[in-house]
Amino acid sequence: MTADLATEQLIETACEQTGLDDFGADTFRLGLDRLVDGLNNESHLNEVGEVMAPMTVLGHLTNRLQVTDWHRRYPEIGAADVTPPIVMIGMGRTGRRSCTTCSARIRPIASHAHGR
Repeated sequence: MTADLATEQLIETACEQTGLDDFGADTFRLGLDRLVDGLNNESHLNEVGEVMAPMTVLGHLTNRLQVTDWHRRYPEIGAADVTPPIVMIGMGRTGRRSCTTCSARIRPIASHAHGR
């Protein structure tokens, strides 16, 4: 890259853009440092990539700030029960549709009607 990215500068810019400064737990820092190091020392970006890379990293940092703020303002969302989805896949003519239909009778399942 022509101009090296700096982790601290990216963090400061994200804070300025959002008006927020709480990233939550700093568990993201190691990954961010490695990403920035890789962009600076290993990537071979063209001109468009050199413009887009910092914008993409900033987008993720501003999202983290906003989500952390949202969780702080609405702590009840952390207590919500999140049921993982059931995903059924299979080749055609294997009984996949019958299985999905039976499962839908047990609990609500969104069914993809591909191939009907």
